[in-house]
Amino acid sequence: MPRDNNISQINLIDFCYLLCGYNTVSGDTPDLNLLLVFEAMFRHGSVTRAAAQIGLTQSAMSSALGRLRKQFGDPLFVNTRSGMLPTPRALELAPPL
Repeated sequence: MPRDNNISQINLIDFCYLLCGYNTVSGDTPDLNLLLVFEAMFRHGSVTRAAAQIGLTQSAMSSALGRLRKQFGDPLFVNTRSGMLPTPRALELAPPL
């Protein structure tokens, strides 16, 4: 049975607010650039390659990853011999992206 995309349609900005846990009533605004950081890290598993994809220095990418970690209260990606692997929380967040 085909999905009816009109039933639960949500615009991207509202989705980002929900994903990041921000309250639009109180005026909190998310840094949507962090979604790009998350996606690049998830795709590449490397701070250096993720930074190159989105045009940041490795230092800026590490800083952005730190903000993401603080925002979600989770390391999101852990360093291993195979690269930066996503934590269970990162895997939860990834499917909608």
